[in-house]
Amino acid sequence: MCKSCSYVRRKEYHALNKEKYNKKSKEWTENNRGKIREYQLSKYGITQEQYFLMREQQNCRCAICLKHETEVARLNTKTGTEYALHVDHCHTTNIVRGLLCFKCNSMLGNIDDNVEALSRAMDYLNKERKMCS
Repeated sequence: MCKSCSYVRRKEYHALNKEKYNKKSKEWTENNRGKIREYQLSKYGITQEQYFLMREQQNCRCAICLKHETEVARLNTKTGTEYALHVDHCHTTNIVRGLLCFKCNSMLGNIDDNVEALSRAMDYLNKERKMCS
């Protein structure tokens, strides 16, 4: 059987046995949470021990907004895992900068780590703060 025919056949079989595959996938995820976390962290070139050391050095707080991880924890509905502080890294050099909450990490990602844009945003907020007081 050729690759494309095999792919079609597996896809059809999977569609007919979706519950079986979902159950198997959930069981694997439950039994391998440590491996999953290690794999996720390895993408940033750090170990779980290094993550926990950074977390401890930041007093379990986001490096930007300083909220404690208990205030910012989010549940990943796909895996059922609770994430509090995300690994922030430079997308150019891939160097880990610190741990951030989801909102702060997203903020930096949404402005493409553009310092000038962030500076303009700060100027904007400061100007608005004066108008609101």
